[in-house]
Amino acid sequence: MDNNARKTIALCPVCGTGHVIEKEQVYACTNRSCGFHIHKEIKRTPISAETARKIIKERKSDVMRFTNASNNPFYARIIRIGAKVCIDFDNEYLKGRCPVCGGRIQVTQKGYNCENRLERKRNGERCPFHLNRWLNNREITKEEVERFLSGEKDILDNFISTAGNEFSGCLELSETGYVRTSSVVSVCPKCGNVLLVGPKGFNCSKFKEEGCTMKIPRRIAGHNITIEDVRQLCERDDHTTEPVAIRQANGKVIKRRLTFDENYETITI
Repeated sequence: MDNNARKTIALCPVCGTGHVIEKEQVYACTNRSCGFHIHKEIKRTPISAETARKIIKERKSDVMRFTNASNNPFYARIIRIGAKVCIDFDNEYLKGRCPVCGGRIQVTQKGYNCENRLERKRNGERCPFHLNRWLNNREITKEEVERFLSGEKDILDNFISTAGNEFSGCLELSETGYVRTSSVVSVCPKCGNVLLVGPKGFNCSKFKEEGCTMKIPRRIAGHNITIEDVRQLCERDDHTTEPVAIRQANGKVIKRRLTFDENYETITI
């Protein structure tokens, strides 16, 4: 078997006489007057022979991960329209609805937009809802956006500040309809300042300046502390949570309430 035969991908879909073969940088038609080709790397993503064959025969690839000029990933298909091969963005919508106007949320290359953000622009009813795919050097996944749209307040880790420091936070809808990150989760019951979530626990914002010792770990006896748990501990008069699932030393899971001591330094079960 000669070299070209080993690298043959498919019959050329444009001229119908040449064959598309694998070369160093492209998959190209052997008919020089045809010119049909598919680059072996598109937007920093390698294109396999199998993918090239799918584009030729089915006119489109599966959804793939690419990287844009800003070094951020995005998802799209490669499609073939005649001899032209290009990237195509499917109209993908999330299940959750826009918290501002109730419209559908469309997944785009740069993030998540309400469908009415552009469609109603002409008559002055443009919806402002938008969530960037990347916030503070961290990708916001579709699953995280779905939970946000359903009203859940998840704690998200691995954000990076402009100073290069790692921090944690939650997604928060601003008054202008944009979604941002916020580390503020409650009020410190000991000194009255704001309570912040961090990678390891919840601490008073005045921990360093005023030495407030109030803190809550992110995990207690196998239970991941939620924002609602923190608010109940800090804002309820009895500083006690609703029953949560606690794992005992023998592995048995039981329901117990979490309670702050009078100095807001120790949580008892």
